[in-house]
Amino acid sequence: MAGKDDFDRPLTPAGRKQMKAVSRGLRQAIPKIDILATSPLVRARQTAEFVFAAYRDRPEFVELDILSGEHPAAKLAHWLKSLNKSDGVVACVGHEPDLSHYAGYFIAGVQEEILEMKKGGVCMIEFERQIGMGKGKLLSLWSPKDLRRMARR
Repeated sequence: MAGKDDFDRPLTPAGRKQMKAVSRGLRQAIPKIDILATSPLVRARQTAEFVFAAYRDRPEFVELDILSGEHPAAKLAHWLKSLNKSDGVVACVGHEPDLSHYAGYFIAGVQEEILEMKKGGVCMIEFERQIGMGKGKLLSLWSPKDLRRMARR
């Protein structure tokens, strides 16, 4: 919406429809999410609510300021470590280019865009022993179009 502060800007009607389908596709790709963390910005929170609603086994829902933009990836790594989970799936809903920077940090050990995340896209990173800079392995990168296709299966 023109004139709205970025913090308060909601998803458009088209964005809402798209995220509903994307969330169903995400559930097909990743059957269980244990923790769903979202930026407090309105459109991210709305996106996270669609993801939350797509799962019958409801994930723990957390609002996380670290995902609201321009925070160092080390802060996100610290939060993930604080969960003390050696197993499980944590989904983060945030903004670009921040999510791409976080992916660069975890996968390649650099805080820059090493992959392109589309709005509504999903990047799946696995940590085998330890969470940190360059410790993650990229498992999947799906565009919103990929996820909408999965939802139709």
